[in-house]
Amino acid sequence: MPEAPHHPTLSTAGRGLLVGILLLGAALRIHHYVEPPMWVDEYATSWVAAADTWSEAISRALSRDTHSVFHGLLARLASEAFGNQRLALRLPALLCGLGALCLAYPLTFAVFRDRQAALFGGFVFAIHRDLIQISQDARPYSLALFCTMASFLAFLHLVAGPPDRRRIMSRIVYVVATAGAYYAHTLFGFIVLIQLGYLTMVAGWSWIRDQRWWLTLAGLALLVAPSLVQLLNLFDRRAELDWIGTTPWQFPFKIFVDFLTPNVFAPVTVYLLLAGLLPAPRQQADWRHHPSPLGATFGSTLPAHRPLTLMAVWLVLPLFCFAVIPPLLGTHLAFPRYVLFALPAALLLTVRLLMLAPRGGHRWAVAALYGATTLAFHLLPTYAAYGTFASKTQGGWDAAAQIVEAEAGPEDPVLFACGYIEADLVATTHPGPMFRSYIDWPLLFHLPRERWPQVRSLPFRVTDATFPYLRDLLIEAGEQPRVWLVGDPAVLRRMSQPFFLPTSKHRLHQEQNFGAAMVMEFRLIDGGASGG
Repeated sequence: MPEAPHHPTLSTAGRGLLVGILLLGAALRIHHYVEPPMWVDEYATSWVAAADTWSEAISRALSRDTHSVFHGLLARLASEAFGNQRLALRLPALLCGLGALCLAYPLTFAVFRDRQAALFGGFVFAIHRDLIQISQDARPYSLALFCTMASFLAFLHLVAGPPDRRRIMSRIVYVVATAGAYYAHTLFGFIVLIQLGYLTMVAGWSWIRDQRWWLTLAGLALLVAPSLVQLLNLFDRRAELDWIGTTPWQFPFKIFVDFLTPNVFAPVTVYLLLAGLLPAPRQQADWRHHPSPLGATFGSTLPAHRPLTLMAVWLVLPLFCFAVIPPLLGTHLAFPRYVLFALPAALLLTVRLLMLAPRGGHRWAVAALYGATTLAFHLLPTYAAYGTFASKTQGGWDAAAQIVEAEAGPEDPVLFACGYIEADLVATTHPGPMFRSYIDWPLLFHLPRERWPQVRSLPFRVTDATFPYLRDLLIEAGEQPRVWLVGDPAVLRRMSQPFFLPTSKHRLHQEQNFGAAMVMEFRLIDGGASGG
């Protein structure tokens, strides 16, 4: 008869260690989380939160944001309390990041049924760079990941819980958390396919005959049904993602390595090299063949816990699908943040690698070495560069706005290029004021309202479709003695080169680069003569 899984009650020392791990993770997330300037995508959250009314905030989120309204409404709620500033905008992400940290221990235990592994899981989740990053970013990924972890925790309770438990509460939590992940970010709805794929692998197709699963999935479908209109809208707007380019064939492998973080191999390698000097590990509990409640439910003898199968499905399936399927639909999703819901699987795999060492002091030594390499190669260099433990994309929009406010005259046209791909629509469909405020918001946010009429929107690219609009805009602006170009440096250089050449009647007078934002001032040549 197989040995029972190893899950004794956590000792007093273990509880103290868990509290220490949670405090460490909280400190890494909270430290200077307000200090770094906002990057361009955070301004999209600010734009939604800055709406005059709640109905307008919903309208803004539905019309332009690539995510559902869930995070936008939380950001607006925080802004109502603390003002539309970095502290308020990043507060929902920080709280969800702390919530995800608290879920790391129970989620790891639900997977491995081992208290020590669960402690390792809390530690790995606490110090991982990407989890710290999204906890300080005013975007919906921290919220979506928190809901994803809660969804999987409830799902595992449903799959492997005691057969005599009704588990009604787990089903409610599962439905609400899964819907929350979807509403935080539409692509996170993919977790349902992962969960059903795993359920099919451990229970076969017999789960389809269980009315409880049908009712659970029907409740989930009912909860997410109102978002169908936005989902169709996102599909219709899929061409806006053309700027990402084709998905490279090595995309799944790169994301796998990025999520796993190579430094996990350092302590494991050290252990393997020293394996001959270490005492042989004692016999471990074989949790892979523990009798399953699924067997009692479906009349089978399938295993209750198959951690490696779960991690494989959770990690490999989305990476493969997001590399193959999106190009067939006419778009590409080759960004790690779009498959961030697979990150917990990579961290659980990290825990499994750390558990290769024998139980006891050697295993803790390997975990300590993992922490040291993470600190040396990820956390300390990041802190030295940004003053926080999260890698931050450069800002500079506030500094650029200060130059415009201080030096631009009231009649000077300010041509602005934020770097949003949607900006091309200003030249092709001539959208209304709400859209223009969206693509100009990184600058408008820092300017007094009376300055807003000076700002003119530039498209993202110079194409056959955008060229007529761009030509007319520059001809009109060129009648003024001074013209200002403000925005993303790469976009500005594309815009400025074809028009503001040495042979034109304007010369570049000053250029200041503030990181992700640049200011260029052009002045009319004396007498308006050509300088060629």
